[in-house]
Amino acid sequence: MPPTFTSNRQCTNLTVCTEDAQYISVSHSSTTDRICQNLSTCFITQYQSSPPTSTSDRSCTDITSCAENEYEFNAPTLTSNRECNTISQCIPQVEYEETPPSSTTDRVC
Repeated sequence: MPPTFTSNRQCTNLTVCTEDAQYISVSHSSTTDRICQNLSTCFITQYQSSPPTSTSDRSCTDITSCAENEYEFNAPTLTSNRECNTISQCIPQVEYEETPPSSTTDRVC
């Protein structure tokens, strides 16, 4: 409350955002409290592409799917995307396919 001729102003403690669960979405001013927002949670089909800070939410990005002519070179983690490589082709008349490719391994010629 603002001061009057017969009373002093009344101050209130600032809201404290819960660490690792919230971030400050609106900073405080001399007359308003800060506003805390809950951190987003990435879906199982996403990875955290930017970590949260005390004043920003985390960013989530969809995990890449390998194309039909690719295999998964590095699996996705909670904080990294899947990496895909092109499946090797055997040289005709020179090589033969010893081991066929899979979703996670390259062809062996």
